[in-house]
Amino acid sequence: MKNIAGIFYNRLEASKAVGDLIHRGFTPRDVSMMMSEETRKQHFHDEGPSKGEQAAKGGVAGAAVGGTLGAILAGLTAIGSLTIPGVGLLAAGPIVAALSGAGLGAAVGGLSGALISAGFTDRDARHYEDLIRKGAIVLIVRTDNEDEILAANEILRLHEAETETV
Repeated sequence: MKNIAGIFYNRLEASKAVGDLIHRGFTPRDVSMMMSEETRKQHFHDEGPSKGEQAAKGGVAGAAVGGTLGAILAGLTAIGSLTIPGVGLLAAGPIVAALSGAGLGAAVGGLSGALISAGFTDRDARHYEDLIRKGAIVLIVRTDNEDEILAANEILRLHEAETETV
């Protein structure tokens, strides 16, 4: 399985990229999103928990769920979103399963560990963790289909993301 990572500094472009990925045939189970809680507060308005977030509350033990992520990104929260209190990390999509297993005390190591278990090197995991702390929104698309790898890279770059395939 390959990971295509897109690094965004613009919420609107990240949202558009998710929409285009879904339109192209990727599902919310193929796409994960991570950002700092501070970035979420700056770019997304809290409007109360969405239905996806309400469902996630029951599925992620010990975690508080973050605010609404906007209409397009809300699809990712349908399979779970996770905010780790005191750490300031928000994640949505399949990466949540790896993070929730890390527990609240694992904090930053939980993000690196989740990325490493998804196929990233230790160096790359620390790099993405650092970017998230500095305000980046990171989208990760997982696929093993070569055409989908090319399509995901094209879509992410179209929306001003720095991309990398791991």
